[in-house]
Amino acid sequence: MSQLSTHYVDKYYNVIFQSSDKSDDVIKVPDDRIADFLALLQASSWDVKYIHSSGFNDYLKGEYGLADYQFSEAQLNALDQFSTTWSRNNAARYMLNPTMVNALRMGWGEALSQWTNPELVATGLSAGILGLQGLARGTAKGGGKASFKGAKYSDKVLRQMNKADDIYHAFPKSVDGYATKFGQWSTKIGADGKIYQWLEMPGSYGGKTGTFEFIKDANDLINHRFFNIP
Repeated sequence: MSQLSTHYVDKYYNVIFQSSDKSDDVIKVPDDRIADFLALLQASSWDVKYIHSSGFNDYLKGEYGLADYQFSEAQLNALDQFSTTWSRNNAARYMLNPTMVNALRMGWGEALSQWTNPELVATGLSAGILGLQGLARGTAKGGGKASFKGAKYSDKVLRQMNKADDIYHAFPKSVDGYATKFGQWSTKIGADGKIYQWLEMPGSYGGKTGTFEFIKDANDLINHRFFNIP
């Protein structure tokens, strides 16, 4: 039986944290408070029950307030069809930010939760993804673009893109478009303590397999465009 969770998101509705406090509220953490929020979670990580308690989460709701976007009754009914808290949270993640990566995560989450039933596993991936497309916030195609819209490359990145023999930086610009559609967005704290948006997409180029990485700062400047080969 799945359990209700409060979903903490950034301004792009990327999920930062999900607590099992028996609530389905969506809380948007302001950009200037994400670092403090992550630090609070880390400092409280020794007491898991406290982090997932209604008292702790009610306090944070009072601090940040509810996001403009909340799950509808139809969405909550759909989420209740998922068999575990893990798969339910993956479905909620997809509804909030419907990228292809989140769709696949949702499908695999439900399929693996039902691994004892081969028939459910076989249908879980396609049914999970297709069944919720009409209930997601926007569309999978639009989710990434909304986060990337208006971004510009820094002078450093433009110089690197013009070095034809640089496999790590001079990959085709068309990759950027695919990444906005199918990549995974996340919010991370840089070594300088500032908030950055990461966009990552696995792929291949030049006979190598790795991850295409993009990092955007608060001024919508992309200063990191890199093909990370393990």
